[in-house]
Amino acid sequence: MADACIFFLKKKTKETLINVGISIKMKIKNYAKLIIKKLGEDVQIKFDKSKPDGTPRKIIDSSIARKYGWRHKIDFDKGFDLTFNYVQNNLNKLI
Repeated sequence: MADACIFFLKKKTKETLINVGISIKMKIKNYAKLIIKKLGEDVQIKFDKSKPDGTPRKIIDSSIARKYGWRHKIDFDKGFDLTFNYVQNNLNKLI
C-alpha cells in the first residue's frame, strides 16, 4: 500500500479514486487455510451455513493503477510472512 501511495504521489492522474491490489480472486476459506498452515497449527475451520457467505465478488479492479504503470511487488504469501515476522519480533513495542 505504501509503495502505491508513493508511486501515485509522484504521478499526475485524472482519477480521484485508484484501487490498488493484486487482482487475484481467492476464497476466504483459502486465505484461512494458508494462514493456519503458515502458523503450523492444527485447526478446524467451521462455517455457520445459516449466515450469509459474503459478497459474490471480492476482487479489486486495479486496471487504472496498472494503466499508470503501478504493479504490486509483494504477493500475499510473502506479505504475510513479512508482516507476521515483524509482529513476532516487535510485539513488545507494539503493545
